[in-house]
Amino acid sequence: MGVPCANVLFSLHPRDTAHPQGFADGTLSWPDKKRLGIEFAVGEGITATGLPVAGATAPGGEKAAYEAARRYMRAHYPWARQAVAHRTYPVGDRAELGWTTQWTWEHDGVVMPRALDVQVDRQGRVSRLDVTLGPTRLDLEPGKLSAVEAERIVRARLAAQSGGRGVPDELRFDAFALKAVERDGEWRAEWLVHESVGAAWDGAAPPAPGSADILWVDAVSGDVHVSAFGRG
Repeated sequence: MGVPCANVLFSLHPRDTAHPQGFADGTLSWPDKKRLGIEFAVGEGITATGLPVAGATAPGGEKAAYEAARRYMRAHYPWARQAVAHRTYPVGDRAELGWTTQWTWEHDGVVMPRALDVQVDRQGRVSRLDVTLGPTRLDLEPGKLSAVEAERIVRARLAAQSGGRGVPDELRFDAFALKAVERDGEWRAEWLVHESVGAAWDGAAPPAPGSADILWVDAVSGDVHVSAFGRG
């Protein structure tokens, strides 16, 4: 049809014809196929959610959840063994939805655009998967802005857009990560600034990358973007 495509949306269905309902929805960036996200959900007539992990049992805490996620990683994404860091955090205030383990790379203090996130539910199944196949090392222009300065830029931007009403005192801004982002074919270091009301982000679980409450601030120019893609 001549319309450029950035992402392909898809649903997964079981081969069991007795339960034809989809049990997972996903997105795949296109045509580069560098970003994959799949979320498994319970559909009508489906009694089990997620992907079973061979050898894993229902985790009773963070350590067991990490072991289940690592088993899945080694079986399907062994390249993540080379990650420079990994962390496991609860999904939900009391891990009601399980735990996510994230494998990441970092260079010169900037999180690189390669990562693997595996969420394991309370039954020990993979309930969400996010894969990013970017570079593990980039030589970026050194950032000029600190996390505090990025937060101030976001606050000033919202104040300017408020029509003179200002920014509420209870609104908080937390620059929680410095990441490499590709815009129009150029890699830049950008601060991810999370907007919230009330208490500061405690660092336990990072906000979702696609959250509407995140703004992206160029660490060199100070330009603010509303997402990790495109301009503006």
